[in-house]
This record gives sequence, C-alpha cells and structure tokens, in this order.
Amino acid sequence: MEQYFNSNIDLNDTTLPEVSHTTKVKEDNYKIIANQSDSSTYALSLMKSYFESYKSYLQNEYLLSMEIDPNEVLNILNYEVEVVDEDNFFANYMTNYAFLFIIMAITISATYPSTDTTAGEKERGTLETLLTFPVKSKDIILGKFLSVSLSSALTGIISLILMIISLKICDNTFEIYKDINLVPSVTTVIYSLVVIVAYSLLISGLSISIASKCKSFKEAQSALTPLTFISVFPSMIAFLSSVETSFVTSLIPFLNFTLIFNDIVSGNLNILYLLLTFISTIVFISLIMYIIIKQYNKEKVLF
Repeated sequence: MEQYFNSNIDLNDTTLPEVSHTTKVKEDNYKIIANQSDSSTYALSLMKSYFESYKSYLQNEYLLSMEIDPNEVLNILNYEVEVVDEDNFFANYMTNYAFLFIIMAITISATYPSTDTTAGEKERGTLETLLTFPVKSKDIILGKFLSVSLSSALTGIISLILMIISLKICDNTFEIYKDINLVPSVTTVIYSLVVIVAYSLLISGLSISIASKCKSFKEAQSALTPLTFISVFPSMIAFLSSVETSFVTSLIPFLNFTLIFNDIVSGNLNILYLLLTFISTIVFISLIMYIIIKQYNKEKVLF
C-alpha cells in the first residue's frame, strides 16, 4: 500500500501528520511528500527517523520469527571514527585565522610609529634640528627602524600570547572543540616568534620608506593605508586557495610569511623554505634601508 504523507505540519503539534490520500499499489511502500520550507524539512527528518525505526523493528520481528538472532545479521559490520591531530581541520582553521589577525596587528602597529617618526617630524619642524646634530644619517635611520621594529614585534608577541590564551579557553569551554587540540605546541610557538620578528622588521622598513616621502602626518597615513591591505591580501589568497610553499613563493614578500605560518601550524615546516624566506627578507630590508639612507643624505628630504 503506497501512502502519501504531507510533512508540512505544525512543529508545535505533537500528533502524527494526517494522511492526505492513499493509493493501493503494493504493501509496505510509503512515499513522503515535502516542500522546502523550514517546518517541512524538520517534519521530514522526523518522518524519516520514524520509518527507519519502524523498519528496524519489522526486520527484528521477522528474523525472530525465523528463529534467527538479529544481531548476527543486522550488526554484521561495525566501525568507529577516530580524529587524529594531524588531520584536524577545525584546529588548523582556527589557528591559521589567528595568525592572520597577528599579521594585521603587526602591520597596523608598524604604520603609526613610522608615520610619527618621519612625516610627523617634518610637520612639527623637528627633523631640521635632528639633522644638524653630529650624527650620521644611517644612524638616525637605524634608530628609527629599530624603534618601529621593536614596537611592531612587541605587538606581535602580545597578540601571540593572547591567541594562545583564547585558544585555550575555546579548547576547554565549547563542546564543538571537544577532543580537538587547539593549543599550539612549544615548537610551534618558538617558530612563530622567529617569524613574527622577521615580519616586523620587513613591515617596519617598508612603512618608514613610504612615510619618509610624505610631507605631513595625514599624507603619510593615507599612503600607508594600502600597505595594510597589501599585507593581508596575499594571506587571504593563500588561506582560501590552499597555495603551498615552494621555492618561488618563499621569495615573495608577505605571501611567504603566511605560507610559513600555515606550515608551522600543520607541522609540515620545511627548513629550506624558512631559510629562503629569511634570506629574501634580509635582502628586501637591506634594499629599503639603503634607499632611506640616501633620502636622508639629501636636503630635499625636508621638503
């Protein structure tokens, strides 16, 4: 008997859904008709559960009537699910996003002090006095560079500590993260600290080089705003498109740091790619510092 049930029922109604019409085709053959509304979808799941339970009951009764143990027939296959840390998608997803926000925090932290120590000094008129001191231009630039780098590196380290605390709280609070190890290992933290310092040096040098060409504080802020998006955009691409670390990507600024962070989180860090990232960063920083020092050796830096 083929019976048609309408599953679009009131969720507050605890009674069984009414039969809309019945057509006799063959025995024990049912068809449930549902639409795409929320209430109908929920009712459909209830009806499917009901029929699955009823089918299981009929199967057990039939086997018992034939003097057959139902457990030997129905439970012929058993399986269990074990989630291992290496293949844990949720843990890697959370940690990768946390490192992405650390990169954003370092970038923002480097832009403000670099703006104040370059364009801000021009606007206040203190740069002229500074250049009259018997101090070499490279020493002035090195001092500015180290101060901005220290500020951004401290921001990155504090962000890393807050990330670990947040992941620890999530690990012990929310049921969705049960049996998932969100807290990074000691090795991951050490590698992360090294990468944070290297990235702080790179972004500080870029911020100082851009801000030193501006005449006012507001102009420098406007010029450094695209740098914030440039630093995050490759990270989003790498995160969403699953780009893997290679010889070429290790030499591309910003992208290489994101890929190294991903490798650190997943436990697939290649020391060769890490060294290539550091070497390329040193080359870029040296080039940036050379350009800035040449700017400060000329009087037109004041104007």
